[in-house]
Amino acid sequence: MRISVVIPVYNAQKTIARCVQGLQDLKLKPYEVIFVDNGSSDETVQLLQSLTEGWNCNVHIVHETTPGAASARNTGADLAQGDWLAFTDSDCIPDVDWLTQGQIHIKKQQCAAMAGPAWGTMEGDLSAQLLSLTTLSVGSEAHWRHDAGKTGVNGFASANLWVNKQVFEQVQGFDATLTVSGEDYDLCARLYQTGHDIYYHPQLSVRHIHPSGFLSLLHKASAYGKAHGFLFEKYGQSGLYVDGLSGKQFHVTASYKLWINAVSAEKKMIVLLGFGFVWPVFWFVALIYPFFISRFLCRRAKALEQQLGLHQAYVLGWLLVFRSLAFTVGRMKGSRRGVWLL
Repeated sequence: MRISVVIPVYNAQKTIARCVQGLQDLKLKPYEVIFVDNGSSDETVQLLQSLTEGWNCNVHIVHETTPGAASARNTGADLAQGDWLAFTDSDCIPDVDWLTQGQIHIKKQQCAAMAGPAWGTMEGDLSAQLLSLTTLSVGSEAHWRHDAGKTGVNGFASANLWVNKQVFEQVQGFDATLTVSGEDYDLCARLYQTGHDIYYHPQLSVRHIHPSGFLSLLHKASAYGKAHGFLFEKYGQSGLYVDGLSGKQFHVTASYKLWINAVSAEKKMIVLLGFGFVWPVFWFVALIYPFFISRFLCRRAKALEQQLGLHQAYVLGWLLVFRSLAFTVGRMKGSRRGVWLL
């Protein structure tokens, strides 16, 4: 089985060395590794050339001038000669068994597409640590996904996404018009539509180095929220959807599309602050609300074999509130006539 690893690269000089080292440490060597530079203005390309010199592997460093990771991945996939395409990112470090596990599950499951977690490394500032705790893990149990769900967002991130080369070509690859976010979930939706289920296994794992910076945290959250609007419009079913306290999604038949996440952190905070104008005690409750959030974050950290201090967890709780607010703002930006998200 020939596995081609495809990695889009853009201004990745801070992380590319660890990505390459992770690839070099793989127990099962890839058939080829294709790095696609997407217009880097730092020293990324020079570093890549130095890091891969003398590596006993088919390494290709190519360029794609059209902006966006989707275009870069498509370019890499077009050049790939392998039977399977294993997509990851330049800020990801594959586990040593990444390709070994991939080959095992391809043969065992006879699937056309697979995905795995991109566990956070818990590096960087508190914003980066929050992303490590709350994104791209999907779950600790193996499972199949058969469709995009009623709201159209039931997919997997391209930080760790595998697709059979022929199937990838059949669905015409990533949508290059999606230059900010959502191109990976869009690809998953088209795989479902053409009759291909996606198999997820937690052992098929990489480690994701998240960027530091509060503004970066907000930008990413807003972009993900905006992508929800596009995916809901294109693949979601008509109706009113409300995400409730029980974790279940309530659905009411309607001719329009309206999706409300009624339990996001910032909405709870807004409710508490609103009640505070009538009963001031709720302002105190709002101040301690991040402590309740921190309990969830501490459990996630423990699952990653990390320990959070009380003060650290409290600050992370506040950051989660702001991240939720940015996500909701992104969902509102992604709304349009007949398709609303809140």
